[in-house]
Amino acid sequence: MVEPSAQIRPYKPDDFKLVQFVISKANMEQLAVANNTAYRHPVILSIWIALSSVFVQVMGWWPQPEQGYLAYLSPLPAFACIALPIMFLIDWLNRPFFESQAQEVLKQPDLSDILEYYSRSPSSGFWLLELGDRFIGLLALDACHGSDSTESSPAKKSKQKVKGTASTATIRHFFVDEPYRPTNIQEDLLNHAVRFAFTADRALQRIRILDSPIKPYASSTIRSAGFQRDVESESKSVGVLRWSLAMYSLTRERWEARKGA
Repeated sequence: MVEPSAQIRPYKPDDFKLVQFVISKANMEQLAVANNTAYRHPVILSIWIALSSVFVQVMGWWPQPEQGYLAYLSPLPAFACIALPIMFLIDWLNRPFFESQAQEVLKQPDLSDILEYYSRSPSSGFWLLELGDRFIGLLALDACHGSDSTESSPAKKSKQKVKGTASTATIRHFFVDEPYRPTNIQEDLLNHAVRFAFTADRALQRIRILDSPIKPYASSTIRSAGFQRDVESESKSVGVLRWSLAMYSLTRERWEARKGA
């Protein structure tokens, strides 16, 4: 039996529905990660244990030695009762940002006509990563004029269909399906996009991407590719634990130095 091989291929119009679904999934996946991370945070755990202990004390549910081993199960309902509202509160506080972000991303000009938008610059590209016929991930790199604006989303003027390559490109979408992340195949996808962009047009001098600690597999990948934090860009804090979103970039000079090393 022939083992399926991995390939990175350009976007095709038939991929439109798949791409929209995956991009929505990628943004909402961050909500689940943010919630689970908050649940395990020492401060949240301490609050949960403290409130549960108070509840057990008020209800008189602490086990007594004379009641036998089963008595040690009596505090469990109190801990479960306190956990549920805490989990609900965390999700309630986290959800608005991630839902609005998912909706905003789908409304951006680059997703209205993907093939046309990413053909405006020779350094732009939208790639899908596949293993045989199975979808694994995607990456979109926008080097069109307007991608070097201060915002991480496509500039409104990009709707005017201006062609050419900007000095700074932005990676707008980067996702790899969870089962394949331990193989670090996302590094191949990112390196392919970076190499394509810098090789296609000498006008491109920098590639940037918004890094989020809620996407640890992406964070480690961009750092291993040589991306460094932009000290001039402002960071943004989101979520219950105020995770910091920061812009990272890779210059042509640094990429060429790493390539020649």
